[in-house]
Parts: sequence; structure tokens; C-alpha cells
Amino acid sequence: MSQRKQPKRKSQVKNLQTQKSNTFEFGVFNLAIPEHIEEPLDLAKVRTKFIPFGTNNLFPQYLAELKRKSSTHRSVLAQKTIFTSGAKFVTNNEDVKEYIKDVNADGESLREVFKKLADDYYSFGNAYLEGVLYDGGLNLYHIDATTVRMSKNKKEVYVHPDWAKYNTMKDKLSIIPIYPKVTGSRFVLQFKDYEPTFQFYGLPDYIAALEHIAVDYEIGKWNHTKFKNGFQP
Repeated sequence: MSQRKQPKRKSQVKNLQTQKSNTFEFGVFNLAIPEHIEEPLDLAKVRTKFIPFGTNNLFPQYLAELKRKSSTHRSVLAQKTIFTSGAKFVTNNEDVKEYIKDVNADGESLREVFKKLADDYYSFGNAYLEGVLYDGGLNLYHIDATTVRMSKNKKEVYVHPDWAKYNTMKDKLSIIPIYPKVTGSRFVLQFKDYEPTFQFYGLPDYIAALEHIAVDYEIGKWNHTKFKNGFQP
């Protein structure tokens, strides 16, 4: 299935032009707000086994880019994540205390994993925790929310490192069951809030402010361009 080419929108932002070898180079960031933020209502018309997130299946990638472009937005999300994750997990049980210090094969602590989950939850409205069972224990891993899509049957998740190139890189796809189902000693937990008309994904609580966040970046870039030009037209 070929990827649909998205039309350019008026709110595309052009970088400052720089002269090089008598030519001008432009960088373009498409921060246009998606026209429709919704899930498909008729699943019979969805041709894939997973549910696309956004009209082009790249809405989480858009949110990630927006987070990198707006300093105010990024700062607010960072503060919410810090306050939510706290300083540490505390317990009087010595065995649990040792487990908290190292919850997976990467040597991450429970707080490190939880902080990533909180960051994804506030940034995308969804967070995913993977559990891997082994003899005598359980490893816990954070899964980048931009890489996860929900299946139509709500029994598994589809994980791909680059959904923009999914059609040419289908061999990179992983399928992991959703708890309580466990396959190959692996399972996933999804964390999201209720959202009307959305059955598969959550939405971040700043969803109504997307226009304002995009404008914050555009104004900063415009002012920076004027400064670099010496405030000359």
C-alpha cells in the first residue's frame, strides 16, 4: 500500500534562508495542525490489522516534533514528568528494594522506567510498559509510545521503529500481546485516559491547545529571523 502524499498547508514554516555558493537553501517544518484527530469508526474499512493513529498514522510523531519545537510546551511537559516521577520508590522490604534498583537487563531502576512512562503519558496521552518473564522474576521495560499501534482486536500491540517507512520495512514489525495474555514470556500494559469517541488510544490533555503551541514556535522563529536580518526587510 503506497503512502499517501500529504498536501502542503499554509502554516508551514520556512527556516532562515542562508546564502551559499550564490544559492539559497530552505528547511521546511510542517507544523500544520492535523485536520482530523479521530479514530476510524468502521473497522471493516481499515485495511491493516492495527488501528492507524491519525489520518496518516503519524499523529504521535507530529506530537513529538511539536514538543521539540516549542520551548514553553517542552518545559511544561518536563515539569509535569518530574513532579509525577518523584525522587524514588520507597519500601521496607529488602527484596523489593533490591528489585527497585534494577528492573531490567539494561540496568534501569523502577524510577527510570516510570519517568519514561510519565513522559510518554503527558506527551502522547498513551504509555506502554513491557513485561518479560524469566525463571524466578520479571523484567520491566518502557516502550516508546511513538512506535506502538493498537490492534483491531485489542489483544496485542504492533511495534515498529519507523511508521513512516512501514510499507518498506515490514520485517521490523514486532507483535506483543496485551496483558493478561502472555506469549513468548512477553506482554504489554497500556496506560491512557478515557476519551469520548476513542476506543484504542488516549489523547494528551493539551490537545485543545495544539494551535497555540504551533504558534509559539512560529513566533519565536519569526523573531529570530528578524534578528538575524538586522531587522531589515
